[in-house]
Amino acid sequence: MANRKAVEALNLLLQDLMENQLLFGGKTVVLGGDFRQTIPIVRRGSREEIVDACLVYSSIWLLIRKIHLTQNMRAMEDPVFTDLLLRVGEGIEPNVRVDYINLPEDMCLSYHGSDSPLDTLVNEIFPSFDAYSSGSSSLINTAILTPNNECMGEINESLIGKFPGNMVEYVSTDYANDPSQQQYYQDYMNAISVGSLPPHVLKLKVNCPVMLLRNLNPLEGLCNGTRLIVRDLGRHVIGAVIAVGTHSAICCFIKGQNIKFNKILNSTASC
Repeated sequence: MANRKAVEALNLLLQDLMENQLLFGGKTVVLGGDFRQTIPIVRRGSREEIVDACLVYSSIWLLIRKIHLTQNMRAMEDPVFTDLLLRVGEGIEPNVRVDYINLPEDMCLSYHGSDSPLDTLVNEIFPSFDAYSSGSSSLINTAILTPNNECMGEINESLIGKFPGNMVEYVSTDYANDPSQQQYYQDYMNAISVGSLPPHVLKLKVNCPVMLLRNLNPLEGLCNGTRLIVRDLGRHVIGAVIAVGTHSAICCFIKGQNIKFNKILNSTASC
């Protein structure tokens, strides 16, 4: 969900370009989203700041025509889960404590302390990685959702270690422009972890899933968010096949040039 200030800026820009005071300059603009599921992200913002960033608090909200969707297409085959989502979203699900609810037992995993909680979760979601050793794209349809990148890194590290095959590591470029400053900035550059980039050391195995983080060739299906299955791991080239979509089963090769591979690819065994 976009911050309301971004939508307001677009409105002012179109009004300026079209030289009128109509909403969005008279142009048709379609906005989509669900405030019950996704709200604007305000870095280190308080609850009040996040709520204030919502479009409903904008001066143009009353001028926007609202069209409501009534059927959950993603969960239409699971009516029980659909009803739970609606109750939570509408705020009518009984609270255990403030902002806490009880999850149904079939959505929870039993933990007895024999293994770590992470191993218990991984073994339940991915019971046998040997089934994916032939490169089955069914792994793409299974996921572990994480609240932040730190959790994602820990889960990815565990999953890629359990995945069959030999591991290949790709390390990002971490050289300072001034060699005399290398000792001061190398550790810092290696520790940088942001949402749009994978970690400093990217670990991959043949037949594991990956996701593109750049628009390399949109016409051929290689754009940000494209999911692929790795087929070959070379020193400077990664061979992969597109897993889903209109370009599925198409083979491609991704070559590293001035940047390392982990600036382009991200291990997605857990996301």
